[in-house]
This record gives sequence, structure tokens and C-alpha cells, in this order.
Amino acid sequence: MPKPDALAERLRVVLRDRSQAEVARRTGNTGASVNRWLAGTRMPADFLEALVREFGVNPVWLLTGKGATYTADIAVTGEQLAGNLLELVEAMGTVAKLRLGAVSGKAGGRVLRELADASNRYEQLRENLHKHSKPVLERVLADLQAKMARRDTDQAQGLIKTAEEVARFCEDTAMRVSLDSFKAEYAYLTGRREDALAMQEEVVMRMLLSHGVRDEGTYLQVFNLASALLDRRRLHDARRVTGAALALAEDAEPRWRALPLLRCMLGLLCLELGELDRAIGLLHRGLAQLPDVDPPVHADTIHFQRSHLERAQLLSGALSLPELLARRDYHPWSFYSATLQALWLEDPAHLETLRPQLVPRDDISDPTARMVYGAALRLGRGKGAWRDFERLCRQAITADPAPFQHFAALALQAQLALAARTRGEALELARQAQQQLEALGPRITPALEVRAIHHRTLLRLGEPGGDFMQSHMRAGYLWLRKPQ
Repeated sequence: MPKPDALAERLRVVLRDRSQAEVARRTGNTGASVNRWLAGTRMPADFLEALVREFGVNPVWLLTGKGATYTADIAVTGEQLAGNLLELVEAMGTVAKLRLGAVSGKAGGRVLRELADASNRYEQLRENLHKHSKPVLERVLADLQAKMARRDTDQAQGLIKTAEEVARFCEDTAMRVSLDSFKAEYAYLTGRREDALAMQEEVVMRMLLSHGVRDEGTYLQVFNLASALLDRRRLHDARRVTGAALALAEDAEPRWRALPLLRCMLGLLCLELGELDRAIGLLHRGLAQLPDVDPPVHADTIHFQRSHLERAQLLSGALSLPELLARRDYHPWSFYSATLQALWLEDPAHLETLRPQLVPRDDISDPTARMVYGAALRLGRGKGAWRDFERLCRQAITADPAPFQHFAALALQAQLALAARTRGEALELARQAQQQLEALGPRITPALEVRAIHHRTLLRLGEPGGDFMQSHMRAGYLWLRKPQ
């Protein structure tokens, strides 16, 4: 039970909107009783329940001081949901009956009996709270899923707060994990990417503990975790997680959509990490399985995964940039790969072909993509364009100051500086980029094409560039043969 003084203070808040006489009348008490409770005398459970029932007082606020004062202020929409919340409110009113403090100082036997009675009432209350809160949380999560699908972060924020309040009284583990997953996605969409990754790791660990690996939801969350690790360029960690999940999925339902998505993810990671043959095999297998999953995946999902295969074909030399752009089934998702390829080729004709589509992408939110598109738009256009690109990089890194973003900015600036014939500045930028790359360590791996551009710049400037080019060409990345 809350302290009487705290309850008295909250009762004064309730009395701001109505008279003391009305409160006494509608709760079935006398004005003198209300006066005593305002003075700090312990309030009976019946009175607290009546405040909740008669005036719509939020019991969570009444008992803890947290949340909205009235249930009408809770940001939940829909008549049915409001009705469920009212039921929840009425159920929660019985919290006031848990007077464990009342048994202190009594004789031993009586204390134990009263404690046992209180414990029984507590267990009944927990069951009641769970029964009433579960449909409420279901509805809030459904609304939240719809908002997240539309990237409506403003509305999603309010729903997340509501879901967190309701989830305190719901013991459904799967629904709590779903909420945590939405919170991780929300953190990512609002630019808190490191937080998103930490949250997603926690979600996967909880699902493994509660569901094991026999539930498709676990594999979907592993896919989300791998995506978050990829976003932070922790490619080796993502490959280990994805590979382990697929190894454990040998007896899984073949029509689960999570499995081909994981195969495509592992293929992309292998592509970035120098395992071209394995990458192409995984991407082909995953794409072949995606159309047959249940429930079906959206066409955009298939297009996105197919763009990884097109990128692999570009990197293997099996597909040229003009051939890709000339395809009738060329997918917009492949434009990023095409831009990276054009940056590598440094062919003015290719860059001119892409530039009309690059202009509207110059202020894209993803920092790495913004810098790549900005570099392709400005490459070969002189010193002024290079200086303008420096400003773009500073703006992009402000949105995501991760060290690998600094490396990408320096590597691309060095390329543009060298193209603008400012060799001394290009050399300084390339050396700074190499220092950043070495500081990243083995766990962080920048984009393959950006690393290739950096190593080529070092070679052109007469700096040691390691064995990057030769080792990748031996692995089948034949796009590296030209130009040097």
C-alpha cells in the first residue's frame, strides 16, 4: 500500500475537479471521512475502488503516482479498447486490498494466516490483471505494428508508452518480446542505432530462453538482429549469428519465411566478407524459396533480396554496369550497387547516366548512402565540387558519427581530391582514412566497394595498400581488374 500522505496528496488532485461533497456522496462516504483521509488517515480499499469506478481515476497513478491521472488521458484509441481498459482499471482497484503492512507486529500465527490470505488475494489479482490486460496489449501492439509499417514514429511513440504501461500487468512473454522488438525498431527509425542494436540483442536472447529455436518468431528476430549488426557494420558477428541460426534450423518448417530471409542475409554478409562463391549460392537458394513461403512476403522484399544477387553478379564480373542498367527488370534497390560500381569505374559516361537520378538522393537520410551518392554526383567536377562534398560529409556524419562513417567520408574525399588533381591533399586524406580503418579493428567492416576505392587510392599515391586487391581477385571478385 502507498503511504497515506502520498494517497492524501493524490486525493487533493482529484478534488481540484470536483467538490469534496460530491466525492463523499458518490463514493458512499461522509464529508467527515473524506476530511480524515485528506489529513493522512489510512484510506480504505472500498474508497479507492470507488474513486476508480466513479471518477475514472487511473489506478496506476493512484497507487504509484506514475502515468496519467485519469484513464481517459491514456493514449489508446477505439471503443473496444477503452472498454477493456475500464475492465483493467476495475480489476486493478483491488490492489488497494493488499494490506501486507497491516499484519506487522501481530502474533506469529495470526501474521502467517493474514499473510497467506493476502498472498492468495495477490495471486488472484495477478490472474485477473493478466486476463484483462492481455486483450488490451494485443490491440495496442496491433495498432503499433500498423504505425511502424507506415514509419509513423510520432504516433508510435505514444502507443509504445501505452503498451509499456499495460505490459506491466500482462504475463504473456511473447507479447512482451514483440513490444521490445517494436521498441528496437523505433530506436532505429529515430536515429538511436546503437540503442536499437542493444535492444535487439536482448530480444533475441529472451526469445531463445523462452521459445528456443522451434519457433519461427525466434528466427525472424535473429534476422532483425543480423540486420542491426549489419547496419553497425559488425559483419563477422552477424555472420556467426545467422550461420548458427541456419545450422539449428535443419528440422524447421520449410515454408517459414524466416529461413530464406536468413539465407539471403548470410549471402549478403559472405559477399561483403570475401566469400563470393558461397554468397552467390546462398542468395540463389534463398531467392528460390522466397516465393513459396507462408504467409507470402511483399514483392518489395523479393526485389530487395534480388538486388543483393545483382550486386554479387556485378562484383564477380558476370554482369557489367551498362548491362544492369539496360535490363528491363532492373530494380530500384540495385541503384545503390550501380552507384558504387560507377564510383569504382570512374567513367564519365556512366556517371552522367546516373546523375539525373542522383540529384534527388543528395540529401538521403542514410549517412553512407548519402556520401556515396554525393561522391558520384561530384566526382570529376573539379576542386569546388570536392570542397562541397567535404561539407556534405560533415553533415552526414553529424547524423551518425560512427567511426566507420568517418572512414567512408575520408576514403571518398581522397578519391575526389585525387580526381581534382590535388595530390597532396588526397595523400593526407588517404592516410587519415587508413588510420581510421586500422582503428576500427577486426569487428567493424566498412562497405566492400568503399574499401576497394580506398586501397586503389593508396596504390595510386604510392602508399602501401596491403593485399586487398589480389586476395579478392583470387576469391573471384573480378570487377577489381579494372581500372587501376
